[in-house]
Order: sequence, then structure tokens, then C-alpha cells
Amino acid sequence: MVNASTLSDYEVFFFLAALSFTAFIGFLVAFIESIVHGPTNWAFFGIGVFTLVVFGVFLAMAIARRSQVFAKGTARRMRATDVID
Repeated sequence: MVNASTLSDYEVFFFLAALSFTAFIGFLVAFIESIVHGPTNWAFFGIGVFTLVVFGVFLAMAIARRSQVFAKGTARRMRATDVID
């Protein structure tokens, strides 16, 4: 059994990490396209670096919450009984 509140926090931070990494990839592609097809737009690069830092923070929080979930979890042995028809 695990702490439901900590598990919920882990899921939220994992979702935010995935979302911020997707945003980082989007800004990286936009920056590369601006290099190839016209004047370089450094705003895409700056926002991309910011979203990468945000991704790192969310990932670190998710990993910390995951370790808390498994550290506080307890294993319970359940006994099965006969099924009555």
C-alpha cells in the first residue's frame, strides 16, 4: 500500500515534465527552422532553454515523489479464501 497523496503528486509532476519536454522540442524545432529558412530567431532558443530548465525541475520533483512513494509503501500479505457458490 502506498500514500495516495504522494502518488497523486508523482503523477502530476510526471505529466508536467512530459508536457514541458514536448514544449521544449517544439521550440527547438522552431529555432532550427528559423536558422535554416531565414533570420535566426533567438527568442525560440531562449524560450526553449527555459522550458528545458522547467522540464528538469519537474523531472527532479517527479523522481523525488517516486522515491517517497516506494519508501513509505508497505507490503501486505493477503489471504485468499474459498469461493462460495
